Amino acid sequence: MLALKSAVRIVTTDEQKATITGQSATITKAPNKSVLQGAKVEEPERTITADKITVLLRDNNTVERILGAGNLHASRTGAKAFDLNAAAGELTVGADNQVNSGTLSGGVSYASRGDSPAEGKAGTMLLSFGPKNRVTKVRLEDSAEFKQGPAAKSQQLQASAMDIYLIDGKKLEKAVTSAGPAEIVLMQGAEKTTVSAGQFESKFNAENRLSSIFGSPNAKIVTSNPGHPLGANGVQSQGGPLQAPAGGATPGPSA
Repeated sequence: MLALKSAVRIVTTDEQKATITGQSATITKAPNKSVLQGAKVEEPERTITADKITVLLRDNNTVERILGAGNLHASRTGAKAFDLNAAAGELTVGADNQVNSGTLSGGVSYASRGDSPAEGKAGTMLLSFGPKNRVTKVRLEDSAEFKQGPAAKSQQLQASAMDIYLIDGKKLEKAVTSAGPAEIVLMQGAEKTTVSAGQFESKFNAENRLSSIFGSPNAKIVTSNPGHPLGANGVQSQGGPLQAPAGGATPGPSA
């Protein structure tokens, strides 16, 4: 075992050119792993920090798993800037240096900036990866929420669980809820429209904005406007499916 009790600094020579620092580190051969306390991983436009990061290696010294524990935070700058926080995380890596899967747990929050700002939270986040280590699917479990837009014109999806599918790791394709009834809240100024159903499939446009929703079964719509003399002035209930654009038009039954 090798124990490094002072400041640790590692600079990789791979394509990402990461700089890894820690307050201290422990390196062992059986099992083959490195443990960094007060760890920080810096790459161009991206930073990851945690109270402890453990890197588990194979016999040929390739990375098998990366574990983060305590105040896990990931951020990115630039056009696709984001901030992500969790209590713990894990990445599994294949022999070809391809990331296979990721798990974030203990309460996860996420916020992206740029042209299509969004935010979300869940108890657990499961990540699936495709070629070039790009995320292909994000599964949110344990009280999942996904919100886009400013308060006066926002779209929020709430469910016990949901799967968010991506193209090339950055283009939102669709979100599908599961594990129980779900709810979509659409805000247009003072008007609030709440749509509920057993399951939703929501699709996104080229700008990563929610563009359409399909809900079934037991779809229900409640529209309220505090500025209207009658308050809740548009209530519609229905047992069949519901389909609508999400850009401000009133949702209605599917044909």
